[in-house]
Order: sequence, then C-alpha cells, then structure tokens
Amino acid sequence: MENEYNISIPDELITGRNVEITFISEIKNNLGILGLSEQTDAYVLHLYRLFYNESNQKFEPIQQLEAFQFQTPSEMHQFIDNLPNISALDMILLMNPTTPPRKPFSFLM
Repeated sequence: MENEYNISIPDELITGRNVEITFISEIKNNLGILGLSEQTDAYVLHLYRLFYNESNQKFEPIQQLEAFQFQTPSEMHQFIDNLPNISALDMILLMNPTTPPRKPFSFLM
C-alpha cells in the first residue's frame, strides 16, 4: 500500500489495520512516524519508525516503536491529535510506564 507521502506499507503490516497518522520529521526529512490502528478487545495504536529508502524512493516502516491501548476510539483519536505536540520527555514516560495510569493518557487530553 502507498499513500500521499510515498510510504510503502507491506500487506502483512496493514491487513486488518487503518492508517491513522503519518508524520515526516522537519529536522531529519528521511525519518518519520507511521500510526496504524486496529480494534481487538481494545483500540490499539501501533507506532512505527519510517526511514526513506533511497533505492526505491519510498518511506518504509523499519521498526515498531510502541503500541498504545485505548478504551474508546475517541480516546485514541485525542491521543493522535496531540501526538505531534507531545514532548520527548513525555513520550519517554509514556513508552516506559512504571504503573498504569488511572485514566489512559488523561494528562495529554
């Protein structure tokens, strides 16, 4: 699958999932983030690191960074809307929690 950012997403990665967000770094324009969602018993947002492949001139997911779970689609979309504005420190804390928050990611909404 390809989209307007010329991102090549393997079928096995996209099957059963939706593209929620793509973000290309303004500082390192060969890097980006891809957010894919799926619904299981919760709403899950998978974040992948994108890297620009010079040989095929496309961004490709090279590593899953994290997967976040949400109770409702609106919680997930609020998180997605805030994602570009989350500080690096807050993201580190979210990716390495010591105890689960009472309300998922409520301090970011």
